[in-house]
Amino acid sequence: MLMLTVGETATPPKISIYGCNLPRTVVEITRWESENPDVASVDAKTGVVTGVAPGETVINAFGTDTDVDTGKDYETYEATLPVTVVSPTTAAR
Repeated sequence: MLMLTVGETATPPKISIYGCNLPRTVVEITRWESENPDVASVDAKTGVVTGVAPGETVINAFGTDTDVDTGKDYETYEATLPVTVVSPTTAAR
């Protein structure tokens, strides 16, 4: 879980997504998105999260893996990061 105040930015913690191929390998995170950008926005490439307004949301990280049979890349399972944003006055209490 990540807790931010409005206007604060943070780099997400290290997240690993494992591919579907065996042996299991960590895949590169290729895209980040916020389920509610009105609460917390996220840079789609870097994953840096910014608190926008008080509330809760989830940041999703997506990775790309390569199908060993076809050689084609595909988006694989996502990792999620719950985020809570509070107002600066709430954080000071």
